[in-house]
Amino acid sequence: MKTLLAMIFVALASHPRSDGAIVGWVTDNRNVPLPAAHVDVTDNETGQVAASLTADDGRFTVTGLVVGHHYSILTRCIGFAPRRMEGVEAIPAGVKDAGHLAIFELSPIEVRISAR
Repeated sequence: MKTLLAMIFVALASHPRSDGAIVGWVTDNRNVPLPAAHVDVTDNETGQVAASLTADDGRFTVTGLVVGHHYSILTRCIGFAPRRMEGVEAIPAGVKDAGHLAIFELSPIEVRISAR
């Protein structure tokens, strides 16, 4: 019986946890939050993509990620140049650690219109 319990424990311990999350903010270059910015999170190990939109305060949370996996994050918002962040590690959901926040500052795109 002890052997069976030990095998079950080892099997469960080696199974990746999918209760991870990445939390962050998207702002413009004046530190003003950007609501409804697109945030795409790609798992570097599996290629799976999760998406989210920022809230009114520019904050986003992407859940259901594998704890310990590394992710690439792409943020996009109309009128701003996209930004990418590589190698962000998912942490267990609910952990309050400011060291694991992804903060993006997007720069406005310059648009020039010329009349002919």
